[in-house]
Amino acid sequence: MVIMATTGDLSAWNADPFHSDKWDLPQLEWMYRTRDVAKGEEAGVRGIDTLTSTPRRAKMARRGSKEIGSERPIQPGESVMSIAETQAPPTRMTTEEMLALPENGMDRELIRGELRETPVTKRNFDHSSVLSEIAFLLKAWCKPLPKPRGRVVSGEAGIRLRHDPDTSVGVDVAYVSPEGVAGIPKGFPFGDGPPVLVVEILSPSDTNRAISEKIKLYQECDVPIIWIVNPDVLTVTVYRRNALPALYNMNDVLSCEPEMPGFRLPVAEIFDFE
Repeated sequence: MVIMATTGDLSAWNADPFHSDKWDLPQLEWMYRTRDVAKGEEAGVRGIDTLTSTPRRAKMARRGSKEIGSERPIQPGESVMSIAETQAPPTRMTTEEMLALPENGMDRELIRGELRETPVTKRNFDHSSVLSEIAFLLKAWCKPLPKPRGRVVSGEAGIRLRHDPDTSVGVDVAYVSPEGVAGIPKGFPFGDGPPVLVVEILSPSDTNRAISEKIKLYQECDVPIIWIVNPDVLTVTVYRRNALPALYNMNDVLSCEPEMPGFRLPVAEIFDFE
């Protein structure tokens, strides 16, 4: 919003702005704004509401009251700013900074530069069995490929999905393309960039909200194929870019064409623990 200053008699205001009784509230608000514009400062209009409007501030200053969120009374001659304008932006962390933190027994992730810590949990038996089966079956497809070939990782493998702000998470299983493997900086302990395939295996502690947020995060970071595996009902839900989710059961066959040429996997093999 642009405030246009007009000429007017400011002598009484300049002499005693807070204790003069000649101004009603609309005039007082106009004087505040005109004074700020004349000083070359922002007029302090953004964020004005019933608690932070200029007339309210003037009344509070007359009584020596403190503005909400401030450390002292407003003083004559000070520029007025809304509380929202004075709040510092949230601090964003890089993956390197997260990795440099001392160990505290917590699992750590970065979500859009925000550090998140959760207690370390033990995976249940079915979860671990499905994880090992999927990793084994992906490896059986990947190993015969000519070099340079991609890499299969599993067991909360660390992957930085995106930079600036960083998003770095642990995944149950993933397939990283040859280009993705080659792009990992030397000495960096995580994968760097979105994998071709990310597999998340549901556990009893997972909530619908947490899973939905994770799927959205992977899609936001341009992961082409996402599998959500449910060991309880023996299904795999597949999420692809620009496509509706597809549910596969024990009678279906999963395919990752064209991103992973020749890879086809019967769902029943994922849950064959014997």
